[in-house]
Amino acid sequence: MVKNPLDGRENLSISENGHLCMGEHDLVDLADRFGTPLYVVDAQRIREKYRRFREAFSFYPRVLIAYAYKANSNLAVCSILKKEGAGADVVSGGELFIALSIGVDPEKIVFDGVSKSEAELNMAIENEIGAINVESLQELRKIESIAARLSRKARIGIRLNPDVPVETHPHDVTGVKSSKFGLDFEEALKTYKEAIKMKHVDVKGIHMHIGSQITEVAPFKDAVLRLFELVSKLKEMKVILDYIDLGGGLGIFYKDSKKDCIKEYASTLLNVLKRRIDELELGEPKLVFEPGRYLVADSSILLTRVNYVKKIFGRRWALVDAGMNDFMRPAFYGAYHEIVAANKASQPRSKRYDVGGPICESSDVFRRDVELPEISQGDLLAILDVGAYGISMSNQYNMRPRPPMVLIDGLKVAIIRKGEKYEDLVSNDRIPDWIDP
Repeated sequence: MVKNPLDGRENLSISENGHLCMGEHDLVDLADRFGTPLYVVDAQRIREKYRRFREAFSFYPRVLIAYAYKANSNLAVCSILKKEGAGADVVSGGELFIALSIGVDPEKIVFDGVSKSEAELNMAIENEIGAINVESLQELRKIESIAARLSRKARIGIRLNPDVPVETHPHDVTGVKSSKFGLDFEEALKTYKEAIKMKHVDVKGIHMHIGSQITEVAPFKDAVLRLFELVSKLKEMKVILDYIDLGGGLGIFYKDSKKDCIKEYASTLLNVLKRRIDELELGEPKLVFEPGRYLVADSSILLTRVNYVKKIFGRRWALVDAGMNDFMRPAFYGAYHEIVAANKASQPRSKRYDVGGPICESSDVFRRDVELPEISQGDLLAILDVGAYGISMSNQYNMRPRPPMVLIDGLKVAIIRKGEKYEDLVSNDRIPDWIDP
């Protein structure tokens, strides 16, 4: 039996003429209007996922949902979430710039990252953001030095690496012994002891983040229990925590969109957190969560036109105009994404195709053995669930301009990122005057 890739996707449908639609919009019409490759983003889906996450944690009085800008840092996407009440989890000066420029309350900005530059720390401290989560003793000392120079007091937490294995891609694991992130228990404790003696540092919280695209709740629970071993030590040291930052990492089910583990995730964590908070008499510290993928992944589709169809050694290939530079996840992570023939969405999927792009790399393949209707030159394919780590990881490899993005919001549609032109690819290049071009 051929699986229907649209099952469980509430914002996708098929029109009477057999075209794939997102919300009120025919995706074939959007491709004809704006060209391909084209990212299409559904604003209402982003709002829905944010509200679902917020509702799941509504039983706790103090919660900050700090959207992870690395997932998709487009100004419009970030603005939608800011308007919904989200804060910002940033990992670079560029992401901090975006958060500040769209008016995110600095108190709701959390700065993570294992190797923050002096300029980035200066920017964070100068703007008095809510928290800088520290990942080394040297970083802490740099923060103290910068804050002293600026006559400020920097609010910080310290990131614990809880050494909890998770079932995800190895590139997405961040909380085990081999990871570069955070500090082990003894080093974290040592860093806290030095931090509480500093004049220009205000110890406000504790942080962890164990990885990305995690769809099992057990590792999160294990990590929280290990985190509270350190919280207990801090209580003995009379360190009062204003916030406990559990990081992000909650995934989606790319192969089964009917599944959603947010309720299990929230109920499991809240049960553990409330019990340990009460046992240690911590009051009501703010709980910080840093979701990215969960909020935006299934909000977006990448539309791509079939340039050529061929058969080689018995395998059918649909060669499209989008490449791994436009959407990196399949090449980088071996990630699975559903692919639908947008202009033949109601036709039976009777053949199998490998879907590849134009990049001169063998890894430039979006998927193999995709069940599709018979594909012809000029057909339109839709790659689903590309809202997280899609445009944010895109690049200009092979000197290919990055694609435009359009936002749909009810009946409205607007370009939220212009497609690049060839001139943009070389706009920052310079030829020295001693070289004759």
